[in-house]
Amino acid sequence: MKNLMSTAALSFTLIGASTFALADAHADVTAVTCAEFAEMELIDQESMLAELTATVEGADNDEVMIGDVQILCNGSEDETVASVLSEES
Repeated sequence: MKNLMSTAALSFTLIGASTFALADAHADVTAVTCAEFAEMELIDQESMLAELTATVEGADNDEVMIGDVQILCNGSEDETVASVLSEES
């Protein structure tokens, strides 16, 4: 039982640390690459896209959809989503 509790505590600690590192890595929304954007959950993509369209000059929040970003990023995994959106507008 002690081993089970120790394992569970270690798991929660590692999960918490990885979540913090992920959030810290994306503190600057303009630094998110297309590959990172594609790996996000849909809800995270939606919030990230809202932040990006508010940040990127010329990107219209009402017209840019997640599918549009995926098409624009096709073959450009190392480029940032912000640069792809700014090229499009």
